[in-house]
Amino acid sequence: MRRFFYLGALLMKLPAATVLAAGMSVEQVGQLEQVTAVAANPDGSHVAYVLAVPRAIPAEEDGPVWRELHVVGPDGESTGYITGPVNVGAIGWMPDGETITFLAKRGDAKTRRLYGISVRGGEARELASLATDIHSYSFSPDGRQVAFLAFESEDEAVEKLTEQGFSQIVYEEGLKNRRIYIHDMDNNRDPLMIALDGSVQEVQWSPAGDRLAIKITPRQLVDDTLMFNRIRIIDLDGEEIGRVENPGKLGRMAWSPDGEHLAFIGTNIINDPREGRLMATGNAGGEFNDLIPGLEGHVWYLNWLDDDRIVFISYEGVEARIGTIAPDSSDQQTWIQNGPIFNGLSPTDNGSLVLTASTPEHPPEVYRLAAGAERAARLTRHNGWLNEIELARREVVRYAARDGLEIEGILFYPLEYEQGERYPL
Repeated sequence: MRRFFYLGALLMKLPAATVLAAGMSVEQVGQLEQVTAVAANPDGSHVAYVLAVPRAIPAEEDGPVWRELHVVGPDGESTGYITGPVNVGAIGWMPDGETITFLAKRGDAKTRRLYGISVRGGEARELASLATDIHSYSFSPDGRQVAFLAFESEDEAVEKLTEQGFSQIVYEEGLKNRRIYIHDMDNNRDPLMIALDGSVQEVQWSPAGDRLAIKITPRQLVDDTLMFNRIRIIDLDGEEIGRVENPGKLGRMAWSPDGEHLAFIGTNIINDPREGRLMATGNAGGEFNDLIPGLEGHVWYLNWLDDDRIVFISYEGVEARIGTIAPDSSDQQTWIQNGPIFNGLSPTDNGSLVLTASTPEHPPEVYRLAAGAERAARLTRHNGWLNEIELARREVVRYAARDGLEIEGILFYPLEYEQGERYPL
């Protein structure tokens, strides 16, 4: 199995394969805008994405980047829908593909709420809220209900102490469990909580409409969320239909469009240092299969192209691969092997993929890979000033470790490197 590493003198850590150049100042690095999430509507005509925009220091108060909502339309032009000092997250689409959904804390709201904004623009409207922040959400296939996760409300006694100035935080004490709530979009009643033992980390509504796949831990502790995250299949009343007894760490999961299969990223053994095996199981859980047992790398992203094809992004050596495979592990195909470093994935009904990807020349941008195409087309072009920056030479290096394992790395040369001269490593 190949491993990889980076060689070179770096001032700070940046996303994989993003811009690394001795010709850039620290201030310029701090000005980089990056696409952090992407979601295409079902027919692929519109692509919503989140753009991380650094604050303008010292004009603005110091703090984390702003996260704006932008949309690439059918004409290929990108338009800012919600911009400025905002923090948009968890973007998605209503099933009809006409409304972009997202989580944010807007206006005078004290909690993170679920909003929707028309693909034609206009003002966003609130779709669901609780007394605590909404963490994530998943719509029913008909769009009439939404399941979302939120922590339990704080005890009144603790709230009173907080108001009196008690602000101490004791590590892993007083933690609340994260709960599932079902909200009916057709009325204004309070969302209904599904009572479960444990703390829910993720929920995915089955396209069949009759069940939910959840990730759940015994408690909201760091070790539990890392090592004891397990998949359960429940009905809409919280009754368990089935379970997946995956060992160790657990990554992303996704239902097949017909709701017959659930694909997920997990491990084969509890000692695996991170999740990275592509797995598939039935709609009631139970036995699961490692679809690519000989993979020399890790799968980080997955979704479904249709009922019988899983699409995935794996990192192998210093490259990213986009591939497809059937849920019975047959018919594995590679779409792209060497190209940008893909780190986001949103399929459309016409078989194309919308992705985020970075290269040595630029941070993550939005790309589209048309069905059957050999190369992904770049849709967005932020940080235009990078075209004027001189970038350092780089190359992949390989050597064998003492046990024969092949090590891969990326060597970055000094910006003004001269052949024959010696430089510190």
